[in-house]
Amino acid sequence: MESAIDRHLRCPRTLSRRASDDYRPPFPIVVARAREDVTQVVMAYLGVQYRGEEHRAHALETLRRIVGHFGLDDGPGHHDATHHTDAQGRENLVAVGYWRDPERYRRWAGGGTPTSACGRTSGSSARSSCRGSTGSRRSTRSPRGCPVSARSWTG
Repeated sequence: MESAIDRHLRCPRTLSRRASDDYRPPFPIVVARAREDVTQVVMAYLGVQYRGEEHRAHALETLRRIVGHFGLDDGPGHHDATHHTDAQGRENLVAVGYWRDPERYRRWAGGGTPTSACGRTSGSSARSSCRGSTGSRRSTRSPRGCPVSARSWTG
């Protein structure tokens, strides 16, 4: 199996490998490669979880808002979107943003007044409750104070 660490980023190993050289994973694996001038990448995984077709339209609209925020000042240079159904039968929509410059990410994640993609200003409270994998309640806030995964539907 090919290493996920590109040649120009490798250094001497200090721990033994957990997998043998001939290991073959039981599922397809994709390895992304960047140009050699890329020395670090910030990745933000922002997602929406729902269960039931009646919640699909709202979840898709929320994902569109997330992706819309990627277009704001200092947004990621690239993003991907993915979908999977988890073991509990919930649908998971995830947008992944990639920044080459951590400072740009910091400005994007914490800065300024959002545009109409969110419809809220930075001074408004966009907190919501959702259930984590343990069932505990936690308060969440997305970058720029916009609701991202504003609800967790269980029905």
